Amino acid sequence: MELPLLVCYFRVIKRRIRSHGKTRPDMAPGCPEKLDWAFTKFIWTTYRRRKSRMRERLREFEKLHPNNKVVLLKGQRAICNYLESVHPTK
Repeated sequence: MELPLLVCYFRVIKRRIRSHGKTRPDMAPGCPEKLDWAFTKFIWTTYRRRKSRMRERLREFEKLHPNNKVVLLKGQRAICNYLESVHPTK
């Protein structure tokens, strides 16, 4: 999945609000949810580089495993459409 930067950041903020003062199950014990300047800066300054690296990794994976299909989903609509195509609800 390759969601736009603003969507990713919005979801970080939403997760922060929902988990305020709590430790999510996918986090280390005693590590409460937080959103500080360092994390915000990390998100905004590394997004493009991380996206580029992930695409490189996907290309390498395709070369190493040509029988496996790599599907790049860009946006919520693409995600929903893909899920519906592999597991129709009707």
